[in-house]
Amino acid sequence: MCSSDLEGSSLLVEGQRLSWYKWSLQYSVDPIFGLQLFHITYNADCEQRSVIYKLSMAEMFVPYGASGRAWRWRSAFDAGEYGIGKNANELRVGLDVPENAQLFDCVVADDLDGEPRTLRGCVAAFEQDAGLLYKHTDTFTGDVDGRRGRSLVLTMMTTDRKSTRLNSSHIT
Repeated sequence: MCSSDLEGSSLLVEGQRLSWYKWSLQYSVDPIFGLQLFHITYNADCEQRSVIYKLSMAEMFVPYGASGRAWRWRSAFDAGEYGIGKNANELRVGLDVPENAQLFDCVVADDLDGEPRTLRGCVAAFEQDAGLLYKHTDTFTGDVDGRRGRSLVLTMMTTDRKSTRLNSSHIT
């Protein structure tokens, strides 16, 4: 997994506030709902415009699809039953996320006694190539002009019992 920032990363991190190009947002990890993004704003003509107040996964419904009598009525509501956030995996640079990723620790309350529990490196933020935005070749001069897009990705991976899920948000 390789991703490089030829001009360096333009991601600025101040605690749980991230700024990237004209975007600004806050993130947190909820023990039930997992990665949450808050107060997503875009700077348009020197004015911070609110785009999204709160973005998170409300629930994940998994029908098992088994036709046996003991299974056909069962389905898991992963957030409510297991908790997406409290089962977050520690992300590994080079395997789960690219080399240019910044990892963040998060703190959630322990199920047994409510004590704080630190989840090491469970959220990652990184820039990635978003493909070709445009390309133009001047047929008279042969000059070529083009630009590639960039995206900011915030991601979290969670495992409950036997299923591992990746939750990523892309800002372009």
